[in-house]
Amino acid sequence: MTSAHSFFDQEAPLALAHQGGAKEAVDNSSEAFANAHRLGYRYLDIDLQVTRDGVVVAHHDDTLERVTGLSGAVADRTWAELSEARLPNGEPLARFDELCDSYSDAYWNIELKSNHAIGPTVELIRRRGLGPQVCLSTFSDMRMWKLRRSVSGMGSATSTPKYATLWLRISSYVRFVPYRTSAHVSQAPIERKGLTILDERFVRRAHDAGVAVIAWTIDEPGEMHRLLDLGVDGINSDVPTVLKTVLEERGEWI
Repeated sequence: MTSAHSFFDQEAPLALAHQGGAKEAVDNSSEAFANAHRLGYRYLDIDLQVTRDGVVVAHHDDTLERVTGLSGAVADRTWAELSEARLPNGEPLARFDELCDSYSDAYWNIELKSNHAIGPTVELIRRRGLGPQVCLSTFSDMRMWKLRRSVSGMGSATSTPKYATLWLRISSYVRFVPYRTSAHVSQAPIERKGLTILDERFVRRAHDAGVAVIAWTIDEPGEMHRLLDLGVDGINSDVPTVLKTVLEERGEWI
């Protein structure tokens, strides 16, 4: 593994279940994480938001409508209110503290969806001593800066935000453009807005900078094989059963 951080400390590529496996169960649900863990996944990707009264819950969207039918954002409601809501599979929203209780051996690839989520999430991680078992990411460069300051000294891995990933792409073409980052991993799509991001040149430049590369969100077996052949350090997928099969075929499932 390219990154020296202990989060990435295994010889084979990392297999991550994106939102627990969003095409095999309701995304970010207890059912999804249980299914992925049952398959043998120890790297679980999760989106976190925080209620008005500071409870950290698994939820992706800016609003609650798609998965609960409620209006507004997670931050607009207390946990007492949200605990009555139900996902399409009949479950309540998953609380992150309860997921940590259920899967103490898990490594969490966390995307924080709002500034409001930083304080309570970091405090929960600190209180439980989970620092080395989490990798933190967010698309907002400003939020990432705040997040890195908040987890200083906790031993957590961090990911490159959106514009840092784009700068890595540019520096892979223009070698005299320096690329230095305190991040441990770049979690990159194959392309963004018509621009190819993830290719052999990008992977090589990231590795030269000591940064691991996780490809997301990859669901087709052929694409998984191609990216693994390029040398990516892991794949984040909505279909954990498919990714597991591919890694088993390559003798790289751990």
